[in-house]
Amino acid sequence: MTTEYPHGCLRLYAGTLVFIPGPWPNLRGIAPPAVRDAARRLREQNPNALRFHWNDEAGAWDEAMSIPVRGYPLADEFVERFDADVLPLLTALPDTPRTRDAARAAARLCWATLMLAHAAGVVVSDSRTNGTPGAKRVKAWDALVAAGLAEICKGSERSRLVTRYAPSAALRTLLDDTDMTLRRIVSPKPTPPASGDRRTLARRGRPAPFAEFAPVILRDKDRNPVTWGRQTAATLKRVRADEEQVLRLNEAAADHALGYTRTDETGRATRRQLLVNVQAIFNETFDRGGRLYSLTPDGHTNIKQDWRKTITIDGEETVELDYASFHIRILYHRAGIDRRARDLYRTRRILPELCGAPDAPAFADLRRAVKVWTNIALNARTERSAVGAIGNDDGVGFNLVGNAKEGPTVGDACRLYGMTAADMLHRIRSAHRDIADHFGSGVGLELQCADGALIRDILTAFLDRGSYALSVHDSIITKVGDADLARSLMVGKYRERFDFDPVLG
Repeated sequence: MTTEYPHGCLRLYAGTLVFIPGPWPNLRGIAPPAVRDAARRLREQNPNALRFHWNDEAGAWDEAMSIPVRGYPLADEFVERFDADVLPLLTALPDTPRTRDAARAAARLCWATLMLAHAAGVVVSDSRTNGTPGAKRVKAWDALVAAGLAEICKGSERSRLVTRYAPSAALRTLLDDTDMTLRRIVSPKPTPPASGDRRTLARRGRPAPFAEFAPVILRDKDRNPVTWGRQTAATLKRVRADEEQVLRLNEAAADHALGYTRTDETGRATRRQLLVNVQAIFNETFDRGGRLYSLTPDGHTNIKQDWRKTITIDGEETVELDYASFHIRILYHRAGIDRRARDLYRTRRILPELCGAPDAPAFADLRRAVKVWTNIALNARTERSAVGAIGNDDGVGFNLVGNAKEGPTVGDACRLYGMTAADMLHRIRSAHRDIADHFGSGVGLELQCADGALIRDILTAFLDRGSYALSVHDSIITKVGDADLARSLMVGKYRERFDFDPVLG
């Protein structure tokens, strides 16, 4: 016998992480009776949507997605309840004066993550390897297992690297019969520290508190979240507006049933809920980066391109529209030049020897390689770093990009003609003489800031018109019936910013 559990997603509302069952529109996940009723109706009306199962016959969880343990700021109410009801059961937890506080803090965090994971129909993954953050929680997990509150379940997305934990049978019954998982486990997001504190924290390079859950985060050159530091009034005003946009987009997602079809290696297709909770990520300054990224593995920016084609919004099929030659075209338009060709990467001008040559890679591979190299050159901050990135050996640059299943790679073919990475940068600049100074200037991240703001404007314009859409970098995903609206907004919002009409893919 297999007992099915409703699935759902974790969302932030006013800085609080709560469980929302889905797909079920217009349900905020606050009143326990409403959640239980919705879960029952979901089981009755859409049993195929239930994706995670407890197998009584095997006495173990079937393979299920897991979530990692994160440094949630726990609510006072949750801590008090844990200390009163759960802590006395953890007799195996270290209780010496030196280790007591750290052990209890780790146990609270493990318990909170276990509750949230159970509510969402997933399990928890955590590392036991020395030198990793998970090593500090090993004794807490062992105490929960010894108390019969958690159990180790089979399988792992990262075999031998993490251990997966699930609630025990007794605890599942307790969690299903009470409203514990619906309480405010995570405390509201703290207000940013005073400007003096921000400067001090930024100077020391310390991570911003709870930045991984914030609608807008700033990362340093090593991609670690940091505090904002000292910003001008105009920048703060703009970033606060960005925060409001992102929060609005995340709250709107709860009003729509979002799903997609995931296909495994055997070809088996499984219908899954699309977990939409995004944040805008800036790099080093608020003028670099700013695109929207999903916070969850099942988020629309993290799933495969083939899976994105199966996304549905409120049960309707979707279409994905994008901007053709986006960043290159923006640079031309900023220079007052309107290039109307759909493809501005100029593959035939950059690689004339290979286009149509016998035994050369297919044109699609050549174009993909030139596109990658062109964007590498825009993102690189110096000519030297651009040459180094184009000529690298990591599977993205000159040597291996555009790998063909048969025949030579694009890099192999270029070397046969004596081309080097420096030659390639020169060819790209020659093909784009009017904007040649931008290659090797690092303008790419600044362009991401511009396109991120453009895309957020388009998504909020959808909401203003009573519709809904998703984005993946420079593309818009919306219902087939809203395709004309998407085209109109993409053209109109682009024209407002750059004074020219774009070309859509």
